[in-house]
Amino acid sequence: MLIRMEICDFLESCDVTAVPAADGDEAIDVLGSGRRIDLVLTDLQMPGERDGIDVALWVQENRGEIPVIVTTGNAELARRAQEVCEKIAYLPKPLAYGELRSHLDRLSRGGPE
Repeated sequence: MLIRMEICDFLESCDVTAVPAADGDEAIDVLGSGRRIDLVLTDLQMPGERDGIDVALWVQENRGEIPVIVTTGNAELARRAQEVCEKIAYLPKPLAYGELRSHLDRLSRGGPE
């Protein structure tokens, strides 16, 4: 939870409104609420029934206009995510805030993740 809140604080410092979710089910609930979401940043390893791959696939199928950035320290999970999800960006752990900021800047300019 501390890392999630630290990342949310960083996103807020970049003028991005962050909506944290404790697990994949909560993330999908937020995404399905109709709330404006400009970006999804998810860890691939999440507690609960649905993991980050499930979240990324849900976004792809239901809200395909939203860019997705996934992160993990597990290379096999990253490879699997990139195989099954069409449009995702991958940032390895430990998360480098400079690299995340670069992705955010590209997205704000309308560029690819």
